[in-house]
Amino acid sequence: MVHFPKSRLAILAFWIKNTGALLLWLLMAPLSWGQKDSSAPSHQDLSFEKQFFKAQALKLRGDTAEAAQLFAQLGKKEPAEAVVFYELARLRQAQGQLPAALEAGEKAARLKPQNPAYWKLLIGLYKQSRRPVALLEAYRQLLKLEPESPTERLAYSEKLLRQGKPQAALAQLDTLEDQLGTSEQITNLQKSIYLKLGMVDSAAAELRELIRAYPANLEYYGTLGQIYAANERPQKAYQVYQEMVARDSTDPRPYLDLANYYRQQGDLQASLQHLRIALRSEELPLDKKMPVLLSLFKASTQDTNLRRELGNLLSYLTAQPAYQKAPQLHTLYGDFLSQQGKDSAAVQRFLYALNLPGGSKFAIWEQVLLIDVQNGWYDSLATHSQAALARYPNQPLPYLFSGVAYTELDELKKAVEYLQTGLPYVLSNPRLKEQFYIQLADAYHRLEQHAQSDAQFEKALDINPRNATLLNNYAYYLAQRGEKLDKALKMTQRSNKLKPQNPTFLDTWAWVLYQQGKLAPARAKMEQVLRLDTSPSAEVLVHYADILKASGQMKKARKFYKKALKAGAPPEQVQAKMAELP
Repeated sequence: MVHFPKSRLAILAFWIKNTGALLLWLLMAPLSWGQKDSSAPSHQDLSFEKQFFKAQALKLRGDTAEAAQLFAQLGKKEPAEAVVFYELARLRQAQGQLPAALEAGEKAARLKPQNPAYWKLLIGLYKQSRRPVALLEAYRQLLKLEPESPTERLAYSEKLLRQGKPQAALAQLDTLEDQLGTSEQITNLQKSIYLKLGMVDSAAAELRELIRAYPANLEYYGTLGQIYAANERPQKAYQVYQEMVARDSTDPRPYLDLANYYRQQGDLQASLQHLRIALRSEELPLDKKMPVLLSLFKASTQDTNLRRELGNLLSYLTAQPAYQKAPQLHTLYGDFLSQQGKDSAAVQRFLYALNLPGGSKFAIWEQVLLIDVQNGWYDSLATHSQAALARYPNQPLPYLFSGVAYTELDELKKAVEYLQTGLPYVLSNPRLKEQFYIQLADAYHRLEQHAQSDAQFEKALDINPRNATLLNNYAYYLAQRGEKLDKALKMTQRSNKLKPQNPTFLDTWAWVLYQQGKLAPARAKMEQVLRLDTSPSAEVLVHYADILKASGQMKKARKFYKKALKAGAPPEQVQAKMAELP
């Protein structure tokens, strides 16, 4: 049976008579007088008790502003009653009035420092107000009252460490370890502190203690080995790795560490041997293998042995049943094959990954489309662009590549349709929009819709007036039509200034001059082209022959027409030109 002091029983009877709130009293009592408060006044009048309970009732109903006002009045009336200031502090904190909450909370703790609840409240307030020095003192006072509280002592040690007091933090952790025994959380904190202090041996000793407590956990060995390796103690690290292998030779983790050890020692063969064991192990999860494989992939670009080893590993792993549905692994193998110039095999690997659950990534489609366009596989480019659009209809790139494919396949209306459809999806990417305009200009030119073609070129030039290829192509198309030749000349001169000594650009310059009837400079430009390009295209040879013919050098023109035929120029066109020679 709970015993109440006589005065408290009188108050209780009054409260029940007036409110019938016995449950409310039971809820409030621990907050007010769970134990006798020697600092409270010896005689409290009935009015104070009523006001206190009224404030509590207001708080429970959610009338926090009125409750706070009443508690503040009570504080003035009874300035030595700690619980009033405690309740006021809690209300001010809930209202977001941090300075007022701190003032009330600190007063409660001063009045009754032996109450741990007051220090816990202050800890929360000091955290909110970012007062680290006061926070440490609050923790210290709380732990004096509750020395067996592991949560508070651990938090105190962490705060000490943040305030640059590592030795004090270690002292708290040692006390905590004496109370609880060896634990991973405590040991990891101790280890981290020792490492920050440069005390490698002490950090290692803590891990050894953890290993003794949990000898079957190889993670602790691995951490110890990494500490030695990171602090230039390779032999000690090696000994730890050997201990790991001796304890469990089937675990792949020590082999990864040994591979790294031998690599640092310059023994590539031993490193690869241990790496092979680790990566072929079914015990090592794929998410642990992937970072190692990616690291090998980057390094293999400069090392033939690594390249060979990586190829063998990827071939082995992708053939394993466990990894048949691992898109990230098959994608990496595709990247590797592409890097080795095996683009056809790479595309097949990418397509396989794309059809796996979770494997349909737009970045993989980009790789497929880029390989197609780089190799001039326009049939495949058209097919793959359509497949990409089926999954990503709002991505502009497949529309662009569809336009490229159908232009090269001479399906020009279809090319224009895809390019125009995809153009609105280009957002905040002017370079990509420029490419759309260039492709449209080319397609319209081939359709002989020259006004549309010129309009697309102009839009592209508005985005990038320094695109030498764009300037060259626009100038060449104008020259072919014999239109706007002054503008064409300016553009070809600018493209050659941007990219001097380029045979293709020089050929355009020569052709513009030829169309203007400026035969001598046109011939000089073409001779410059032939000096730069020892294997000129059939088109270049025909241009030079035409210029020679117009210049009256018929014999030499015939010679270059014949060369153009051997280089693959259209026979009917060239033979018709030759028939005009005297």
